[in-house]
Amino acid sequence: MRPPISKAIDPKRTGISKSTIVATNLCARKGWYGETIRDSDGRRLSVPMPERVLFGTALDEAIQLVIWNAREGQVIDTELIDEAIQEGLGAMASRPGAEECDPVAIEFELVIAVETFVRDILPTLSLKYLRLQGDDGESLRHGEFIGTPDILILGDEPAIWDVKSSARSKAARDLWSPEMSHYAALYEGIYGSKPLLGYLTWVRTKVPKWQVISMQSTDLHIELATAHRAATKAAINTPTVDALPFNTALCGSCEWKVTRPELGFGGCSIGQAVAAMSETEQGEAN
Repeated sequence: MRPPISKAIDPKRTGISKSTIVATNLCARKGWYGETIRDSDGRRLSVPMPERVLFGTALDEAIQLVIWNAREGQVIDTELIDEAIQEGLGAMASRPGAEECDPVAIEFELVIAVETFVRDILPTLSLKYLRLQGDDGESLRHGEFIGTPDILILGDEPAIWDVKSSARSKAARDLWSPEMSHYAALYEGIYGSKPLLGYLTWVRTKVPKWQVISMQSTDLHIELATAHRAATKAAINTPTVDALPFNTALCGSCEWKVTRPELGFGGCSIGQAVAAMSETEQGEAN
């Protein structure tokens, strides 16, 4: 059965989100553009995504369907796994950039990932108090801050799990990320206790596998969240992007260097300069 829960987040939503905090931490201009540049209806822009992000979209949707059905008492058999695979592929196909991907290769890997999840990860999850996509589709909100973790477990042993796909395994330091710190602070602000924080990561190596890594959140997570939030607010409230620092290491894959003339957006000048420099260097090398 398809869950009555959508991973789609309202592009008109208000509040400082996990995505904005993470983007700003990577590059202040990236966060500023994400909050400032909107389409004619006031929505955040939809931009073409690389294969790694699109595969993650397919995986998230498939895993959500599996977990929801397990929580509702359904047997996770071959038929349901196939339904989850098709749900994931359908979600991916609807995203900009999907036409550049190899659907056969993605489906092949997705089948392995979902079957392995059902065998190795699903039996370890406490389903009784489990919620999906925040609180079953409702983003968590505390004051002006919002977030939508993939898996939320309430009760006496609270936890927040995020489903990821990556070319590398997560390290212990990743559990101190802006993302996890923000989730810890959201949970404590709403429910008054500190959750376990963890990643369920499909590691896309030659021999792919699921990795589980977690830790109990601490006061330091809350302190880090406070600092990341303050930096994000300062960046997105800056009147002009030219006053913000930038990270040229990310320019190659950054969507904001692309012009959007229909919105009157000329693109990030830094990203465009770095792209031009790279083209010049490549031409000289040839």
